[in-house]
Amino acid sequence: MAACIFCGNPANSREDAIPKWLTRAVLRGEIAGLDLEPGADGIHVALGDDGEPTREVRGRIGTVYLKICSGCNSGWMASLEGRVLPFLPQLIGAYPSGYPVGPVLRLDTQARSDLAAWALKTLMVFLHTGPGVKYRGVPAADYTHLYEQHRLSTRRMAVRAFQVPPTVLDRTTGKEVFIETGITSVVKPYKGFVGWLRVGHFAVQIYSMRLPAGKRLNPFKEYPSTLPLWPLTGQFVWPPDEAVSPTAFVDLVGGPFQIKTSAKR
Repeated sequence: MAACIFCGNPANSREDAIPKWLTRAVLRGEIAGLDLEPGADGIHVALGDDGEPTREVRGRIGTVYLKICSGCNSGWMASLEGRVLPFLPQLIGAYPSGYPVGPVLRLDTQARSDLAAWALKTLMVFLHTGPGVKYRGVPAADYTHLYEQHRLSTRRMAVRAFQVPPTVLDRTTGKEVFIETGITSVVKPYKGFVGWLRVGHFAVQIYSMRLPAGKRLNPFKEYPSTLPLWPLTGQFVWPPDEAVSPTAFVDLVGGPFQIKTSAKR
């Protein structure tokens, strides 16, 4: 039996990459502003501001799962899902104009910590469901850290969030792709990765670096319409002033990435 990617125990349970409650809500049309194709699984084209293809992505909904252990599945992971459930639909949904559903959303420190952990967990799960299942891209120590701490490192991890217009379309149906992920390995000046996750209109970018003792990641360089999610600096008020354009999204997740550090205080 395969081992759980988080704790190493026998993988005797199944974790849906996208929680069933969210899949059902999307496919029933309960989240406004999303026109999705159930069970999409393949290569899709993302369109830029001028309507021309900018990148190819793999998108799925409701069909992807990963074998993990029952302890993780029914324990800390289920608890994490329960804590993001009240506000996640408001983040990923949008009116056709691109503005999120409902009133302004303010996340407190616990909600921000949970959202960052949920995003990293979801990215990790998806990395094990695509072609070349053994490919991880994320160091084993990061899986262990999330399993033990249930949150991200404040010293060597950073996350920012942004709103994205629904421009990723299925080639055959013309409908939106619900989720897309990506990861880039970084070797200089430090080893680590830059990953990203988009669910509906909500996207995050995650930095994780293997830093020497006494060093910590600097905050992200300011970028229009992005919000710092982790570490906990400033306020998190959704939505941003405006959505990130499709072309700007490509620039954000495609690099080059500026990895800067400072002395740990």
